[in-house]
Amino acid sequence: LTQRPVAARRPTLTYRLSRTLVRHKLAAALGLAVCLFATFSFFEFLTASQARDRAEAQRQVAQALNDLQLRMIEKAGPEQNQGETLTVRQVLDAESQELLEEDSRYPPEIRAALLEATGNIYWKLGLYEQAQANLQRAVQLRELLGGSSSRDALALAGTLTSLGKVSLDQEAFPASHGFFQRALALKEQRLGSHAPALVEDLNGLGTVLLQEGSIDKAVRSFNRACAICRQNVNGPSRDLAECYNNLGTVAERRGDYARARPLISTALQYFQATLGEDHPDTLNVGGNLAAILKQTGDYAGAEVLLQKVIDVRRRLLKQIGRASCRERV
Repeated sequence: LTQRPVAARRPTLTYRLSRTLVRHKLAAALGLAVCLFATFSFFEFLTASQARDRAEAQRQVAQALNDLQLRMIEKAGPEQNQGETLTVRQVLDAESQELLEEDSRYPPEIRAALLEATGNIYWKLGLYEQAQANLQRAVQLRELLGGSSSRDALALAGTLTSLGKVSLDQEAFPASHGFFQRALALKEQRLGSHAPALVEDLNGLGTVLLQEGSIDKAVRSFNRACAICRQNVNGPSRDLAECYNNLGTVAERRGDYARARPLISTALQYFQATLGEDHPDTLNVGGNLAAILKQTGDYAGAEVLLQKVIDVRRRLLKQIGRASCRERV
């Protein structure tokens, strides 16, 4: 000990462990490396396992949606209904009744996805009460799942967005406002404040605010939606068309037709490029632009555009009439 004084210490576990590590540095380093490798391998295995679980869950949902579509097609056929052809509404009601029952054979995640799918079909058919019932039950099921993972949280946000749209069509503006805001909060938390998925909620929320009379807040929501679209999309898109149409609608409401005209005109071009000439949204925006052209004194342009919209609607009505006649025959 070279005749130096020794500091006496209590033989605690920490002290003895530290002295062992000093005396056996190589063994300690190897042990630490083994522990780190084992920890890394465990987390790598856990991540891979979670990825497999997510992929399997998505596969099961996709399979369930495909099975739902096939069942609806089969139920609509006369061979299963004693020669009677069921309507889409009748088939949809039968499927929804099973999904809404508490003893449904589906696990909660798949059941929620099927309820959301059928709810959106009801919405497209204009059956808002049925759509709301299915979508609200889907939200309840998704909330019971916890929403701890990004996938679950975003699935809940998607259902809330659908509820916001249904409520907006029902003119239930306070409810729609709440659904869009909840969806936005979830998507921002998981995807960030510039994600394209926010656009439909911002457009929806802006439309609600406009109907509630909060024009300045509506404009901010529409402008934010446009900024996200321009940042993430090159060229025409339906979301960007919606943004321009919404901003043009605000300008028209304010009587600023000089600003409204280029916005609605661009929206019409984008709708034509993404949805086609015959889509109802394209025709509605075309009619709006014709009204603005009239307000700005461009009567010839308004007449040409309005006549084009009328011709398309007349042609579509004739096609619907011929299809109805064939069905009756």
